[in-house]
Amino acid sequence: MRKILTSALFLGVIGLVAGYFLFGKVGNSYIGLTALIAPSDNLLSQLGNKLRGVETIRQNILLAGGAGAVIGAVLGLVRSR
Repeated sequence: MRKILTSALFLGVIGLVAGYFLFGKVGNSYIGLTALIAPSDNLLSQLGNKLRGVETIRQNILLAGGAGAVIGAVLGLVRSR
């Protein structure tokens, strides 16, 4: 069970990092981590995030992390047998 959890956690974090580098770029620069993590506090920043597509980028990064965690869990399960 420990191998499964450590593999899932490790590959989940790798999936999040890879997802950020794949999907976090808008124009020629990456979106700041605070813009991805923290919610928008006023109407102007909400509008800016909507125009930049921050919600879609956030969702894609989380999906990449989740896929990494699932792959890690499967690999941990196979390695533990």
